[in-house]
Amino acid sequence: MTQDCFFCGGTSGELHKVSTFSIDSNIRKYALQVQDTVLLAKLSAGDMISQEAMYHKNCYLNLFNKARPQKIVDENGENQIHGIVLAELVSYVKDSRMNKGVAAVFRLTDLMAMYSNRLEQFGLDMNKRPNSTHVKDRILAAIPDLQAHKQGREIESPLFNFWSLTLKFEIAILVFIRSLREGNFQLYKESISLLIPWFFALDHPNYARWLPVHLRDMVMLHDNAPEVEKEFQNGKFVAKKSHNRFSSIALDQAHDQNNKLVKEDGGAIGLTENMTQLQRWMVSGPEVARVINEFESAQEQIKKDQSKGPDIRHYEQINHNVWDSEFKFIRKLFALPFLPEKQIPFTFNTLKQTVSSDRQQELINYIERTWISADFCKLYTAWQ
Repeated sequence: MTQDCFFCGGTSGELHKVSTFSIDSNIRKYALQVQDTVLLAKLSAGDMISQEAMYHKNCYLNLFNKARPQKIVDENGENQIHGIVLAELVSYVKDSRMNKGVAAVFRLTDLMAMYSNRLEQFGLDMNKRPNSTHVKDRILAAIPDLQAHKQGREIESPLFNFWSLTLKFEIAILVFIRSLREGNFQLYKESISLLIPWFFALDHPNYARWLPVHLRDMVMLHDNAPEVEKEFQNGKFVAKKSHNRFSSIALDQAHDQNNKLVKEDGGAIGLTENMTQLQRWMVSGPEVARVINEFESAQEQIKKDQSKGPDIRHYEQINHNVWDSEFKFIRKLFALPFLPEKQIPFTFNTLKQTVSSDRQQELINYIERTWISADFCKLYTAWQ
């Protein structure tokens, strides 16, 4: 094993052993780029691992720095060729649209085939296929009035087009809901712009007429009301009724929820016909809702505190699932006297099979002992 550097031949300093084939391949590539004949002659003897070659890090770095400018020059040359070919492709698309009397349709696969063939004619290595999405975006940027059909099947299949439009509509709605839940004002404006065309298409004239006005007002807040726009950017255009994430709601929805607390059991009927009462309700409504919410929060805290000691709540407030089954069982037992005489034994036997607790079994035993074993006809006649 040689104890000198493979590059400079020096023995001083820390030497590193070549242990991977990637280092060997990189050194060969860099040596070819800079045409280092001395280094190429050493490499012709075999791979560096079999030669047990050693090297200085600085020597390896110097070779890399020499090869990097050449790599940049090569990449710049390739970029220029790509730009020339793209310009030719854009020119072809424009000429084709002008020569045809109807709207021209270009398949992306055909355009990419032309693009790749032209690159090969310039002598570029086509082992790496060009990115079709990147080429498509650059063509659309060069021809603004050219529209992209992301799914070719939308043209060929009306059914596919229908479900594709449905999916886009649902995604637009979900984006709008997300903007509210997260309090993202920028996403809120973008989602509104996505929804506006749908209101025209689905024939909702009021939304179609006023939603663009609302969007314009929101966009112009930066100039007309910068302080309001700043608060909206901080999420103040929505309301949070809890500290949970993704739980914000629209202000009008929060307002409706507050109104519901006040209007329960007809509490707000006739208010719109009396201006004085309406104004009083508008002022006091949110305050009443706040008091109710505070009371409910206090009750929740009481429930938590009671879990540490005796529970003073009513029995219907606890273990409701258990008590529901008990109540249903008892109601069925109490209904026995009101059933037709022939149905009583069958119903009672059915209830006996559904017993799920000791309390129910005790009740069944008591009824069977004091009543079921007696004469049904006499008892039934007495109840009548």
